Amino acid sequence: MIASTHKQVGFIYLIALAIIALVMGIALHYHYQSTLQVNQQLDKQYQERLAEYHKNNIYYEPQKTIDWLAIRQNAKGYFVTNPDLINEPSQLNANSLRATRYAVSTLQELQGLSAINTQATSEFVLERYQEYQDSNGQLVAGFATQLDQPLGIRPTMDALLTLNALNSLDNPNINLDAVKRFILQHQNADGGFWDPHYPKYQQRSCLKCSSFAMRALGIIQAHTQQQFDSTFQYQFITYIDSLWDKNNQSYAEEQGSVADDSYDIFRAFISLWHLKNATATEQNSFALNHLNIVDIQNTIKQKFVTDAGAYSRKIDSNQASMKATHLLVWMYWRLGLLEQIDQQAIIQYVLSNQSAPGEYGGDIYNTYSATGILNKLQVSTVPLKKPKAPQLADLTYPDFLPYLLYLLASLLLMFYYLNHKKQLENKTIVLESKVNKDKLTGLFNREYLENAYQYHSASGEKLSLILIDVDFFKNINDNFGHLTGDYVLQELAKLIGHNIRKTDVLARWGGEEFAILCPATVSGPAKILAEKLRTLIHDKTFDTIGNITCSFGVSTSHEDDSLESLFWRADKALYQSKKNGRNQVTFMS
Repeated sequence: MIASTHKQVGFIYLIALAIIALVMGIALHYHYQSTLQVNQQLDKQYQERLAEYHKNNIYYEPQKTIDWLAIRQNAKGYFVTNPDLINEPSQLNANSLRATRYAVSTLQELQGLSAINTQATSEFVLERYQEYQDSNGQLVAGFATQLDQPLGIRPTMDALLTLNALNSLDNPNINLDAVKRFILQHQNADGGFWDPHYPKYQQRSCLKCSSFAMRALGIIQAHTQQQFDSTFQYQFITYIDSLWDKNNQSYAEEQGSVADDSYDIFRAFISLWHLKNATATEQNSFALNHLNIVDIQNTIKQKFVTDAGAYSRKIDSNQASMKATHLLVWMYWRLGLLEQIDQQAIIQYVLSNQSAPGEYGGDIYNTYSATGILNKLQVSTVPLKKPKAPQLADLTYPDFLPYLLYLLASLLLMFYYLNHKKQLENKTIVLESKVNKDKLTGLFNREYLENAYQYHSASGEKLSLILIDVDFFKNINDNFGHLTGDYVLQELAKLIGHNIRKTDVLARWGGEEFAILCPATVSGPAKILAEKLRTLIHDKTFDTIGNITCSFGVSTSHEDDSLESLFWRADKALYQSKKNGRNQVTFMS
């Protein structure tokens, strides 16, 4: 008896020691795992923020471009590409006026004109201004690329754009009416313009020359607050329409020629844009009314988009061009159609061509085009702040210590564990022996759910039942076929099954109706689960049919309740959800 008592006491001490070891092991394990989980979560969040930072840290530095251009201004006001040759006489040539216009336009867009000598630049441009009497005795005027060169439409446009950016168009030495007469004297009977600056066209109208003329005239009209008369507008619009190439669905350089140049798309647009002196919104509407914009967009997508995501100049060339990309982005921007283009790919293309801080493509024109794209696409000028690495908690004991304590406890609790496990296995075998599965969804069927209800209700625990019915399921079968209806039921089964507890019993109750038996669940959590499932179903997009909704009925068991009465209340709640407009959860106590 004494030995038995000692043995009993010893067994109690061993059990007590096992419990202490188990509690200590659990506490240490929980602390270790919690700390490790927190550290891992912090590191994961940091890595995600870091990846997001690298992905979204897209910016450019306008000041770098401003500085890059400022050191390229000669003391006489013009700009050169190579600052090491800034004082070389050869750098002042037929391209100087054009390069100066691009530099000034870039600085104006970047709000950096204060970095240069604007007075010297204005004087440089004004030196190229010439006046003369024409054969009718009228005063005409324009600009030349160099002092010893004849006047031209292109240099006149470059000069006017530059002087407009420098707010120098009111200079008393310029007669804008005479300049306007000079440009209009180069308009042909077909409504287009020619330019002595481009002798290859002789005196034939071409879209290039016409766009230069219209941009120059547009500046004058805007500055003097004048409008083109309707006859002039009609004649020019007719000319633009005559350049449409039906085969290539784009605008050609000359009447009857093949349209193969994306520049000409921009030239047609910018000409129409300047044909009406009005607000930007009115100019937008005017241009859209007279452009074949839908066909143009299709042509650009099919013929001018390159593998880099930018645009080519020539049709089907797949050679990205910074200028062509800028001109088309400019057009889309002015027309309010930027959402039609792959902005991210274009930005990446531009930034990949940055050869030095603030410099793109190695020359002034490409830099002008690149900064024009970045500015119009509203690329940030400020880098994102790099996320800081988190401060991780230290772990002061080895990770295997809790397991040693578990081992000690398990030796003493093994008998209880094995017997308890055996009991659970027996219960599981008894329950699973009654299992029947629905062939279509793989879910348990009604009979299984009924058996599960009897099993769980025997313990007296609270049970909740959720009924789910697909809204307008008949329409799915009627409109898309029964195979699609079967697919919807299968996908719903997966979606619901992945978002309930392992202890919950999901069954196909019949047709398009599902049931969820939730053991040990009162009304509050049951309603929350139903609303969660309703939202998940509402937000899911199904192949072929798109989005669907489901109605829900929820009820919780009472004392001395039965499955029939529990189902009756849930079904009545489901009917109320249908009656109230579907896609909702109704609870009935």
